[in-house]
Amino acid sequence: MTMGTRLKGMRQVKGWSQAEVADQLVISRQSISKWELDQSLPDLTMLKKLAILYDFSLDELLQLKEEKIMALTGMTAQDMAEKTVKLLCPNQVPTETQITFLEEKFFIPISHQLAPEKVLWQTVIQVLPTGVGSNLSADCPTDTEESRLYQQYFRGDNGYYLILTADGLFNTTPVEWFETKKLKRILFAELEILAIAPYFDTKHTMGNKSALFYGKKNGNYDLFAIQKPAAEALMQVMTYLDPEAVFFKQYTKLYGLKLSKLWRKKKRLTDE
Repeated sequence: MTMGTRLKGMRQVKGWSQAEVADQLVISRQSISKWELDQSLPDLTMLKKLAILYDFSLDELLQLKEEKIMALTGMTAQDMAEKTVKLLCPNQVPTETQITFLEEKFFIPISHQLAPEKVLWQTVIQVLPTGVGSNLSADCPTDTEESRLYQQYFRGDNGYYLILTADGLFNTTPVEWFETKKLKRILFAELEILAIAPYFDTKHTMGNKSALFYGKKNGNYDLFAIQKPAAEALMQVMTYLDPEAVFFKQYTKLYGLKLSKLWRKKKRLTDE
């Protein structure tokens, strides 16, 4: 879509004629016509006035958001595999077998399913069982060889994987993926809020965790405990995906458990 087409569309949404816009900007109607026909471009001063007049940000007017997102480098399956193995095996040197398995059997197929969207952020929440099969869903038995190998390579872990694209947040566990090849998705269009905050309040010192909280417009919500480096990386990506902070929030005083409690009671999430 050209600049002229966007300007024409914005004017028509307002229900104004070219002459009415020209009167408000104190310029000729011919100037408006030339802009909308892509015969000339408004200067920076006029762009700012148009953004105010049409109630659009300059990013939206110039499609800078889309260009910034396109410029973001997607994570490769190898990148995700190497990063994940380090989280799953913090006290040992990862083997090539572990990395190759995650790359070829897990992240490459997931990336193909998400295509053409790029993976912009990913992390795993390690979930270790307290007994045999204790963390495995009863309705999702480990029938595939991939499930058994994953359990073998990563000591029974069934980690909760979070994956972000420009469309939204996707999640799965290895057992769910290997048995069903399905990803659960939370689209940004469905969200009222996506927030990063401390997981615990300042009275607690239980690990170096951050909270990732989401609340849907239909009232559903969830809270995840993620590593602080993962939270910082997510915040950086979200400055491109939601530059106006329409739904993405960062909290330093309102901690994660409090966020979920307020949401559950349908109380307003106060700004800091």
